[in-house]
Amino acid sequence: MTEDGLGELLGRPVRLVSADLRLGAVAGVYLDERLERVIGLQVSSRDGRARFLPWVASGFDEVGVHVRSALLLLETGELDPYLRRGARLLRTRGELAGLFAVGDGRVLRREPSGGVSTGLAAGTSPA
Repeated sequence: MTEDGLGELLGRPVRLVSADLRLGAVAGVYLDERLERVIGLQVSSRDGRARFLPWVASGFDEVGVHVRSALLLLETGELDPYLRRGARLLRTRGELAGLFAVGDGRVLRREPSGGVSTGLAAGTSPA
């Protein structure tokens, strides 16, 4: 499980590992239509354009997110099939509060009681 939660990814740098080059910063998190799996990250790139970074292509460390190739940052148009099926972009810490993800992108929600549940019911607000 991500130690700090998905909300803590917002604003973190996205870097190219091989050159330690900053490509942009995390601006949002895409979740599937049932809010049970992270699809990827919205990255505000250095050229000011929003890009999509698939979750499976993302690596994480104490500084932020890293990728092996800048080619993994896709145009947001690549998301159209997901968005047509109801995928959601969450862009605030409030929307992402209490949400964590394990390595394969499954979303876990920390309950106010301190317990953890897997997934969210369809139509349920993540905040």
